[in-house]
Amino acid sequence: MTASLIIAASEGDSNLYYACRFMAPDPFVFLEVGGRKILLMSDLEVDRARTQAHVDEVLSLSEWEAKAKQRWAQPRLTDTVSLLLEDYGVATVEVPADFPLEAADRLRERGVTVQVRPHPFFPERVVKSAEEVAAIELAQRHTETALAAALDVLSQSVIRGNDVVYKGRPLTSEDLKKVVNVSLMERLHRPAHHHRLRRAGRGPAQPGLGPHPPQPGHHLRHFSALLDLPLFRRHDAHGGQGQGARRASADL
Repeated sequence: MTASLIIAASEGDSNLYYACRFMAPDPFVFLEVGGRKILLMSDLEVDRARTQAHVDEVLSLSEWEAKAKQRWAQPRLTDTVSLLLEDYGVATVEVPADFPLEAADRLRERGVTVQVRPHPFFPERVVKSAEEVAAIELAQRHTETALAAALDVLSQSVIRGNDVVYKGRPLTSEDLKKVVNVSLMERLHRPAHHHRLRRAGRGPAQPGLGPHPPQPGHHLRHFSALLDLPLFRRHDAHGGQGQGARRASADL
């Protein structure tokens, strides 16, 4: 029997989130076999997954690890997964193109045939449902509102030497991130998701760049250049993403 297998963190893997509609920051196992969707979750997330995930069954990782220890002294996650596959009669799994190579090799060592399914992993994702379109629109509106709030702060700032000064003190990237997060919290009535403002500074607006830790005295600088404000907002309930990018003139 052939099954679909994903091992990833749904917070950063759109295929996994689409499959189970469960958001988690740490990797977990998704298996679809015979039309049934199954999650293998850590003790930290298993109860929440059973309540929130749109799947047929949520299994405890610790319980399956205990079974794996009856066969191997120190089982890896892939050992536990291979035992789970064996229990469901699965000999072949299809995985996404970004499936971890080490995990694939270890599954093959356990006799599992691992095949890469061509992109898109879930072809039905190409056509968005009305609910998904609405989530994208809502995320985009929140993004635009948050970006406008950040630009409003910049418009009220002044140039003094090489610093951008707001209300009497140098303005930092962290200050702008706070403005963005507060704007989102006011509209969502929940803590804003991390990594909203990916980068603010003189470098290019690259979506792949994660946030940099604040540096002491790291102020926004005036170098007769432009300030890039790439902003990404994910709708926490549906995963729809909005994004905005604006360049604010250093002359303000």
